[in-house]
Amino acid sequence: EISKIKIGMVKNYSYTARVFLPKNLIKFICFTKENSLVSKTIGHTKEITCLDISPNSKYIATGSEDGTIKFWEFYTGNLVRTLTCQPKLQQIKFTFNNDYLVSFGESRIKIWETMSGKLHRTLEISNLVTASLSPNNLNIICCLDNGNLDIINLMSGEVIQTTKTPKLSCITTSYDGSYIIAGANSGDIFIWKR
Repeated sequence: EISKIKIGMVKNYSYTARVFLPKNLIKFICFTKENSLVSKTIGHTKEITCLDISPNSKYIATGSEDGTIKFWEFYTGNLVRTLTCQPKLQQIKFTFNNDYLVSFGESRIKIWETMSGKLHRTLEISNLVTASLSPNNLNIICCLDNGNLDIINLMSGEVIQTTKTPKLSCITTSYDGSYIIAGANSGDIFIWKR
């Protein structure tokens, strides 16, 4: 039995499933309301390590150990573009306004223009463990291996705040950006009000 992960629904009474299969293929399966099947199988050459869906539901981005990020049309499964990046991606995330895709991995944060695929900026972040975007699209919150939590301006790359914390393993923000929530290696959860 092939394990499947379903990650989408189409609102016009048709159903679309994106299925991740062995050998790093992504299979886009679409059933119309007449139950006719449309299928297209495409993929990366190595393991897919991360993915994100754009807030406007137009694109899926997938990151792989093959050193690429691929943009797919959400409803058709068509490949839009392929970007070359570092092979050890931990996470990719669209900004909330859909303008940029941010990739995290190998102590590097890359900011890509969604529409053109051009690399906007590369930030070298020593000892990066994990990161999260603020909902206002202005900041990246970074957890570092030395216990620092850095808030970095997305466009300038400037560190605007540093907080000393226990070693953190994951981080996110509340939807309105008023809280930063992090999980620590110790098993504790920390919440900061901004």
